[in-house]
Amino acid sequence: MLAPKIVIMKRRYIEEIIKTLALKNNKMAFISGPRQSGKTTLAKILMTEESTHKYFNWDDPVFRRQWIKDPKVLISDVRLAVFDEIHKAKNWKRNLKGIYDTLEEKCKIIVTGSARLNVYKKGGDSLLGRYLNFRLHPFTVGELLRTTPMSPDGSLKHMFADQKYNLGHDSEQILKRLLKFGGFPEPYLKQSKEYLNLWQIGRSEKIVKEDLRDLSRIPELNQVEALMSMLPERAANPLSIQSLREDL
Repeated sequence: MLAPKIVIMKRRYIEEIIKTLALKNNKMAFISGPRQSGKTTLAKILMTEESTHKYFNWDDPVFRRQWIKDPKVLISDVRLAVFDEIHKAKNWKRNLKGIYDTLEEKCKIIVTGSARLNVYKKGGDSLLGRYLNFRLHPFTVGELLRTTPMSPDGSLKHMFADQKYNLGHDSEQILKRLLKFGGFPEPYLKQSKEYLNLWQIGRSEKIVKEDLRDLSRIPELNQVEALMSMLPERAANPLSIQSLREDL
């Protein structure tokens, strides 16, 4: 049981970048990425490095009431505040801008979220110049080996280098586990095929019934679930829209 704990609390590949580029420069850090890729865990790790900190989740009714009443009071006397799924709130960007612009002493702010946070940053932005966006991906072989991510130029040079790359025993074992359980932290650390199957079902339901519902006005969510269940059977085969439509 010791090994999973080490991996859970290990330094994620964008942690130092977030601290150097955003937090040390008094910029809000927006952490987006796939659902259950470890965004909240990363934010909580960053919290522990500050003397005073607070964590807020939009699913907490007490927090929702206080946010509507006076959001600035929430982060008084703290060095770092984490807002999880705050993008579910109406006018969240305007309120966050008001907090950021009126603080007498700058408080480090981290905002985490998945689908809607990743979409909203592409539109008209009243927070422009006040935050930096970071994307967290699931585990990779390089990250689990604690290797430093390559720069874009270094990646290109390595990609086209005329040399063979030896993975090594540890890398091969990690790669096998990633191919079997995927790179999302929870199923990867459990390393249980039964747990992975249950996790995948739950994740698919959340993506369809929560993320897709929030991002679109598609009424037939049951049809979307049916489509998701049929696509794996058609992997590596010619895709026929007509066939999918007939089956649905």
